[in-house]
Amino acid sequence: MPSCVSCHNNNINTKSKAISFHRFPSEDKIRLQRWLIAVRSNLREPWTLEKIQDSIASKNPAFVCSEHFSADSCIDNPKARYVPYSVPAKVLLQDAFPTQFGRSTSRVSSERQREKRDRKELLQKLLQQSNDACDHQMTEPMSSVDETGMTEASDAGAASPSAPQTKFDSGIVTSQGLLDSGVSTSSLLSDSGSSTAQSMLDSGVSTSSLLSDSGSSTAQAEVAQGYGLKFHTYCKPPSAEPDKFVTASTQTELTGEMIESLMSSTLCSTPKAKANMRELSFATLSPVASPSDKNDPTFNLSSFETDMDDTDTDYEYDSEEEEEGNGSQFYIVHRSKLLERFQTCECGQPLAVWNMKSTGSMLAIEYECSSCSNRGTWHSQPKIGSMAAGNLLIPAAILFTGGTYKKFADICDTLRLQKFSESHYNNVQRTYLLPAVNDYYLNEQQLILRRFQATAEEEAQQVTLLGDGRCDSPGHCAKYCSYTLMEEKTQFILDFQLAQVTETGTSQAMERHAFEKSLEFVRDNGIDVECIVTDRHRGIGASLKQRNNRHINHQYDVFHMAKSIQKKLSKSAKRKANRALGPWIKFIKNHLWYSSSTCEGDDVLLQEKWLSLIDHIANRHTFRKNQLFKKCAHHRLTPDEKENITWLRPGSAPHRAMREIVSNKTFVKDMAHLTGFKHTGVLEVYHNMLTKYTPKRLHFPYLSMRARLQLSVLDHNNNVFREQAKTLEGDPRWSVVYPKRTSLWVARKLFEAKTYEYRQQLMEEVVRRKESGQWKYGQHVLPDPEMPANIAPVERGSKQEAVDAYRTRFRPR
Repeated sequence: MPSCVSCHNNNINTKSKAISFHRFPSEDKIRLQRWLIAVRSNLREPWTLEKIQDSIASKNPAFVCSEHFSADSCIDNPKARYVPYSVPAKVLLQDAFPTQFGRSTSRVSSERQREKRDRKELLQKLLQQSNDACDHQMTEPMSSVDETGMTEASDAGAASPSAPQTKFDSGIVTSQGLLDSGVSTSSLLSDSGSSTAQSMLDSGVSTSSLLSDSGSSTAQAEVAQGYGLKFHTYCKPPSAEPDKFVTASTQTELTGEMIESLMSSTLCSTPKAKANMRELSFATLSPVASPSDKNDPTFNLSSFETDMDDTDTDYEYDSEEEEEGNGSQFYIVHRSKLLERFQTCECGQPLAVWNMKSTGSMLAIEYECSSCSNRGTWHSQPKIGSMAAGNLLIPAAILFTGGTYKKFADICDTLRLQKFSESHYNNVQRTYLLPAVNDYYLNEQQLILRRFQATAEEEAQQVTLLGDGRCDSPGHCAKYCSYTLMEEKTQFILDFQLAQVTETGTSQAMERHAFEKSLEFVRDNGIDVECIVTDRHRGIGASLKQRNNRHINHQYDVFHMAKSIQKKLSKSAKRKANRALGPWIKFIKNHLWYSSSTCEGDDVLLQEKWLSLIDHIANRHTFRKNQLFKKCAHHRLTPDEKENITWLRPGSAPHRAMREIVSNKTFVKDMAHLTGFKHTGVLEVYHNMLTKYTPKRLHFPYLSMRARLQLSVLDHNNNVFREQAKTLEGDPRWSVVYPKRTSLWVARKLFEAKTYEYRQQLMEEVVRRKESGQWKYGQHVLPDPEMPANIAPVERGSKQEAVDAYRTRFRPR
């Protein structure tokens, strides 16, 4: 892993920065000496000059990052514009050597850890001073102390009447306006410096105003008067000598103007500042509770025991929101904790638990008191109809989130969590879940179709559909094939059709069959189809050439065409004689995208641009025989630029192989379907998400497969209009990834989190179906498809015959 010898930069912590790493020049001894002299006083441990020289000798070179080179020591690489393979964006001049040192290159994580450590040390120090102060006695409240030079601040520091005050567990009084901003403050007197305190302010931590012992009494009075301090003793009776420190149980009154000033100047917006401050108090910032605080009647020990970095979110119970069934919260409770609730009766006598029974995920406890007549049965879950809520809602949650019973059972078995059986899951699925998903999907589908149908006021929109098929398993032995049609502009999925191999006889014919059914469904619902974009499936192409489909403009996906040409070129470049073709493959693929995007809908111009690369690769850039495209679109190359490019010699083996693939008659003929520059990349993304609901390594029955496809469509259509996520400062969020296929760092957008409101509506529909009592548990509500259930052409024999016919070449275990 390359890392800089002068700073902590490496190729991991600089992913989001444009930083490159340069090796020490091992060939030029004079230049190497200049580099060593430049970095010798700026080396970080464990690097030394001797270690650098040893690493160069062992061919394990050391590196210096680009942050230590001036801007004028780098130039653009002329190969970057013309050579179709990866080259560095900039190169160093021959006489360049590192000169930029002294800038801070410490890692952000180290700086944050250092700030966190400084804050903890300061808080420990403040608390220790507070504990020491409790051993002294105060003569009177600070507002009337004159011995230390403090002036009375009761009037100057009074809280604004419009700002209500809230008292925390630790005894601090602050304004409600500051409480809502996510920060609680108090004024503390300390002899510590101001730099650490300022770092606390910058970090958004609940901080205090620090008054120095070494400062003059006038300065102390000004600070006290400015913040309106009122000291209240919760410790010992006041003594003759005033205390120099303020304890953690100090009440501080802040005016509305002071709160607004603090919020606008020092308390910046941070992720921690957005936490719900109703759950926080100043006590959570103190690692150790002082004895004086424990004497305070408002003291809460649990707040001192809370970890500073791991503040849990408390659940606020609201009896009005508590409902039966899926409206309330579910918790995982240990068995021993449940039995603690059945140890003592209301009369004070021991309570006997004489029976515990589990029904799926629900526990029933039968108890009886030995002294009084108190007896009964307690259930861990409410019931929906005659079924426990968990036994109905957990199967629904498994299906609606794309899970499987097998994974759920593995989790429960590992955790020793009580669960229901797989047969119960299948019964609930066929009776309540699958019908609920089917009805909800059909209603949502009709709402989307109405957006494109003709109305009394306007005609139907002419739409462009993107289509692609997906088999349920890899290889050529799939059982199911789903074909999806998506509207291009809105990216809504209008319809999908699921085909089974028994309908067509072969898995290759399923895609055309599903496409024809989906296109027929869209037409029957009044959708005017103007264009359809698919891959080069010959069966679909033949279907669109039929008389009733000839008016539809059939376009091919550029991505699939480019992928096809790339596979053929890569296979040819593996031969020893054609290795020189390898660096040009990426350029040839990109040229297909360029030709399709700039052909202006003219198929002749598209073909001429595409075939021109045969001469371009051979360093010939004019084409007199062409009708429209006479010369290359790039600028005239200089002699130096031509020398930096590895051209293919006309008539050579790699040039002939490239010419044969590029000018293939079938491929050139199909390019007439690329004039619209259409691609189905959005459908590829959808198919990637589809593996969450229908993994290719698992088999599902037909109705279950269809329901999971419906759920995936609902997932997609409900999250179509997601925008790019933004930071707290309002900047768009990006991620930088390194795909192995391209071997380049690329930026990708980060989108907002998905929303799943439809899942709650599905859960409510499941509860409604159960409460209605219309269907019996385990009943097949949806009709089975009218097709052969078994893909085997021969009927199944008896199991015993198959066992008797079993033979093996291996030794039985």
